[in-house]
Amino acid sequence: MPASRRTRRPNIILLGIDSLRRDHMSCYGYHRQTTPHIDRFAQEAALFEQTISAHIPTTSAYASMLTG
Repeated sequence: MPASRRTRRPNIILLGIDSLRRDHMSCYGYHRQTTPHIDRFAQEAALFEQTISAHIPTTSAYASMLTG
């Protein structure tokens, strides 16, 4: 298929980190510089302000994120 007919798909990176608290991340307003690399990435990425986990255990939460 010619490049002109292809639909451009977005680049998606899903960061999954166990036991990382939003209230201790500087990109979400924490007063100390705790996550400098994530902060730099978040400046140009979509940063979600309100998310809810479908499950408490990490394994089942990941299964829910990846399968719906």
